[in-house]
Amino acid sequence: LDPGFRTDRTAIAGVDLGLARYTPEQASRFYQEAAARVAALPGVAAVTWTSLLPLVHENDQESIVVEGYAPGRDETPMATFQVVGPGYARLMGIPMSEGREFTEQDGQDAPVAMINESLARRYWNGRAPIGGRIQVHDFTFTVVGIMKDVHLRNLTDAPAPTVFLAFNQIPKGMSLFSMKMLVRTTGSSAQLVPSLRAQLAELDPNVPLMGAGTLEDHPAALLTPQRHAASLMGWLGALALIIVAVGIYSTAAYEATRR
Repeated sequence: LDPGFRTDRTAIAGVDLGLARYTPEQASRFYQEAAARVAALPGVAAVTWTSLLPLVHENDQESIVVEGYAPGRDETPMATFQVVGPGYARLMGIPMSEGREFTEQDGQDAPVAMINESLARRYWNGRAPIGGRIQVHDFTFTVVGIMKDVHLRNLTDAPAPTVFLAFNQIPKGMSLFSMKMLVRTTGSSAQLVPSLRAQLAELDPNVPLMGAGTLEDHPAALLTPQRHAASLMGWLGALALIIVAVGIYSTAAYEATRR
């Protein structure tokens, strides 16, 4: 199954600054300096951050208010949320259907958001989403881009309506302590992992480092149950063929004995 995003030549590493008792201001500086350090490593083509790695099943839905959308009776518009850094879509190989993705120039004075095609269809229903606004709690974001639908949560369900918030302009009051770094490499991503670990540890050895490795290995591990199920079905099919063959042989032998 094609998830719709790239997994090749991408190293990953997760950090939890909350466990290291960082303040939001300290966390922001850590993310910026960590990205700059890793970007300077040989063989690195691009670096960004994300709050969720692909194919991780987390209940991260929130209620939203979509400008111009009138909810039905007893309906609460909902969306999955993901915080991503500039260049996320390009690094992951996810095309933009309309508009643009986040850039370093997106500042606190004009909070922006990206949405996926599923959310655009569901809550804009033919209206133009670009320039529209979404409210999350007490914060309002302007839609600047629509990302193609891909299977970021799992490979079986249809993509859920998703809002992507800009990593470098999360409003005060929205904590952001657990993030995952994505690193696109020009060569082997596995060979970069030791250097990636070293840079993050050198920046602050007290920050817990979680799941450093490659994106290729990450989905492979999460898909193991599905692969086991497919393998089991294959074995069951082979067993059924053997049973049928034994039955045919037994019948033929019995008829030969009677004759």
